[in-house]
Amino acid sequence: MDGARLILNARYFHIAQTGEKATKYAFVAEAAAGLVNYIATRESVIYNYDEHYKEVSATEAQREAINQFLEVSPDLELSREFKAYDEDRSAANASALISRAAQYVYGMTAEGDVKPSAPATRAQRERIQEFVNKVPAIRQTPEYSDYKASPTRENASEVLSHALEVGLANSADPETLEIMLNYIAERPGVVHNEGKVHGLFTVNGAADLAAEKEAIAAHTGNIYSMVFSLRREDADRLGYDRQDAWSQLFAIKADKIAQALRVPTSKLHWVAAVHNTKHHPHAHFIAYSTAQNPAYIFPKTPSNS
Repeated sequence: MDGARLILNARYFHIAQTGEKATKYAFVAEAAAGLVNYIATRESVIYNYDEHYKEVSATEAQREAINQFLEVSPDLELSREFKAYDEDRSAANASALISRAAQYVYGMTAEGDVKPSAPATRAQRERIQEFVNKVPAIRQTPEYSDYKASPTRENASEVLSHALEVGLANSADPETLEIMLNYIAERPGVVHNEGKVHGLFTVNGAADLAAEKEAIAAHTGNIYSMVFSLRREDADRLGYDRQDAWSQLFAIKADKIAQALRVPTSKLHWVAAVHNTKHHPHAHFIAYSTAQNPAYIFPKTPSNS
């Protein structure tokens, strides 16, 4: 990634056994499955689509969804994704446009950049303060840093969208997680897909979300969770605003990842999802060993390296 700053935040955890207290290193099974579900379905995720989508026309449902987005934000026509869709109205281009459309509710400039949004609302400021009080680690995220530097509605929305991930990663109490889940499920602009569409993928393509959640929740060894984050301009310049670029990168680097985790490459199982957020596009990568013997335990949790 020439000239780009790639931020890696990595940690590991295991599924808490009967009688074991939940901590940042021990997730209850429901929280682990919830993390997988969330990264696969949050509103900025790049959805999976079959290769044949490149050869077939956009579906009626896709066209209706795009028209609804255009009614809310006509400036969507200035986006790169709309221009590709306008040239070739394939199901694949429609899927890419829908994945990106929610980011443009604030409108775009003639150059195709998102316009600066209005100051954060009182409700957003109060909700962020509530979440930060309950999960102080939110202060360490790039989204929060951007919000503090420029407290706009858009930056506030980014903080609130990312809050659940931080809460799950830092073992927030069940009540806080429920508040976060409810907020994210009901906030304006969220895409309700009822579990039918998701962006979770593996080395073999689209993942079986239900099966992956079940496997994670039942795993008895260490589970490694990593987030690779780029600045918006670097992601656009290098092509990491697409799922296939990240998928190819993970496939190429699988041997090195397995070596770092001290897991045989043939026993490394991973799933990932790409969140194409406005400021910090990032990929979630969750891996574990399918071998019977325990995987390597880091002396310290690697973070921000």
